[in-house]
Amino acid sequence: MFLFFRKKHPDDKLYPTFNSRLMAALIDIALATILLVPITNIISSIVYDDVTQTKQQMSLMMKHLSETSDATKSFLYNLTNNPEFQQFMQDKKYLIIFTEQAIQLLVLALIIITFWIKKQTTPGKMLLSLKIVDSKTFEKPTVMQLIIRLCSYVFSIVPLGIGILYILVNKKKRAWHDLISDTVVISEKHLTKNIKNAK
Repeated sequence: MFLFFRKKHPDDKLYPTFNSRLMAALIDIALATILLVPITNIISSIVYDDVTQTKQQMSLMMKHLSETSDATKSFLYNLTNNPEFQQFMQDKKYLIIFTEQAIQLLVLALIIITFWIKKQTTPGKMLLSLKIVDSKTFEKPTVMQLIIRLCSYVFSIVPLGIGILYILVNKKKRAWHDLISDTVVISEKHLTKNIKNAK
């Protein structure tokens, strides 16, 4: 916690704040949503011709369950004894939903890793002039570092997002996935200024 009270250092501006990284992430999520919905719908309609019907069945089933007024029955009891749910499970239509989610994650991962490899950034970070670099050399990270960084998001997000919130207390504003992959996010414009000052 002492990091909140320490004196400001000139290098502090080199490392973007939590708010900057959050803003970049929100922009990326918005763009990914706009892009992924039509892509996954096309893929799903090719792989599963009844995916729309399955989603409608799932939606109606959950709506029915949420309207249950009998407070003495548990949600789980209502769920497992509901005829629509039993039919849904019997037909294994949950696999359609899971497959579609897996396709979305795979497409998203491929888009992210492509941007990282080609540009060292994502559209959201690009708008804010943020870039991913090797934490020691400030050069372009290796492909392996970037793959490790992507996979390490699990460790940052799963424990209640603590790995992301670690940015708030880390001196170089690094999340757990940055630490694991030995990368750091920097402000490109401030890196340029620091190089000029060093000269």
